[in-house]
Amino acid sequence: MFWVNEAGQTQLPLPYHESLPKQWSSSYTAEFIKKRYGNDPYTVITFIGTDKKQGFMVIEVPEKAVEPPIQRLDPAYYNIYLGFVFIIVLSFIVLSLFFFLRIRKRLRSLQAAMNNKDEQGIPLPVVSESTDEIGQLEQSFNQMVKQLHESRGPRAARRTAATRLNYESIA
Repeated sequence: MFWVNEAGQTQLPLPYHESLPKQWSSSYTAEFIKKRYGNDPYTVITFIGTDKKQGFMVIEVPEKAVEPPIQRLDPAYYNIYLGFVFIIVLSFIVLSLFFFLRIRKRLRSLQAAMNNKDEQGIPLPVVSESTDEIGQLEQSFNQMVKQLHESRGPRAARRTAATRLNYESIA
């Protein structure tokens, strides 16, 4: 880090570099900027204050200090890092597949229960084992089956009574 004052003199070079001139010219400044552009060390040049005639400051940072941490890994650790990332992604895929298959199994059993009917043609209730969304769906299904049984009971009794009255009036 150093700065060049309005007279073009190098001030306070930290750490001291013998390669820096004591007096800067416009041609040397342009050459300095050209050499540093896109190279190591990473160089930031900025004017001091609001008046550009007050000079400029230069800060140089080794490129290793500004590169992403993954680039600083030793190649042996890089393979370990990739292996770790691969294991995490694979674990996520396996757990997702397990979760999907478990939900699918529960939905298939609910679908099978809808097709199993008793002698009145009403689906049989299912066993609800959990309170999650599918468990709530199973409970709602069981409640619907119960309401169907309750509604069929009086209707069937009325039909039987109406059928008896029909036979008795005919006889």
